[in-house]
Amino acid sequence: MKYRLNSRLKRMLSHTVSHVTQLAYALNESSWLAVEKSLLDCKGAIVVTGVGKAGIVAKKFVATLRSYGTKAIFLHPVDAGHGDMGVVDQQDLLLFISNSGNTLELIELAKASKALGCMMIAITGSANSSLGKLVDQNLVIGKPPEVCVVQMAPTTSVIWMLMICDLLASGVAQHKQLTPDVFKSAHPHGSLGARSVELI
Repeated sequence: MKYRLNSRLKRMLSHTVSHVTQLAYALNESSWLAVEKSLLDCKGAIVVTGVGKAGIVAKKFVATLRSYGTKAIFLHPVDAGHGDMGVVDQQDLLLFISNSGNTLELIELAKASKALGCMMIAITGSANSSLGKLVDQNLVIGKPPEVCVVQMAPTTSVIWMLMICDLLASGVAQHKQLTPDVFKSAHPHGSLGARSVELI
């Protein structure tokens, strides 16, 4: 049993790693640069939203942006329709994360945001999704085969989303010439804060 478990684990890891490397070939460079520029040009907050596993990725993206000194907010699409839309300003940029690009709650939020005149970006797996047609920029990352045994639960695709968001956040930080001082201000406590002091 132990041997079979190890063999299965190796196959799953091999599957995930092989498809992670394919992400570099799935991205359109001009689309990537356009999204990066829009994030940099945002005068308000970067408002990130998603449902389910994509929503968890959205929260992680917000946390990473904040740690780099960029103002970011997570907005749950359901709560947005019941009052939380009041947090969104015309100067804000809304970024939607959705593998299918057809999630109803996100589509409704995109329509409401469009009425406000907000800049909207989507990170999706499809170039022809309903959400992709509503936003100003659609960064298509493709749909890798999931490592899930029934190939349905978001697994490999979530890793792709996480990587994309981390790379975007890091790109913004590089363009803003992030300094240890700025990083320290976002991490006044903990080991990261202590390490940032050593760099100042």
